[in-house]
Amino acid sequence: MTLGKLLNVTTSSLQTLALEWDDGRLSQVDLTSLIDGHPNLAPLSAPKEFSKVALAADGWSVEWPCGIDFGAQQLRRWADEQAGETMPAAAFRRWMEQHKLT
Repeated sequence: MTLGKLLNVTTSSLQTLALEWDDGRLSQVDLTSLIDGHPNLAPLSAPKEFSKVALAADGWSVEWPCGIDFGAQQLRRWADEQAGETMPAAAFRRWMEQHKLT
């Protein structure tokens, strides 16, 4: 997994970001379950607020006027997980427990 900067961010659907990375990768990140599961992210459930997403000046995060932001590293992780390219952290923890690993 490459941890590059973001070049561009737009919304591609109700709670999904379309991301362009400095390594040429284009990805989508669906934030629906995250927004629905965390009361502090409730402002992003409003389509008008979600559509105000902007790329931070340094390219290392995306942010909204309401004060919510996500870092590029976490967005890349979610993008890779949702694309099936990386095992989700919870699944990896379960696998480690099943195999009695620490």
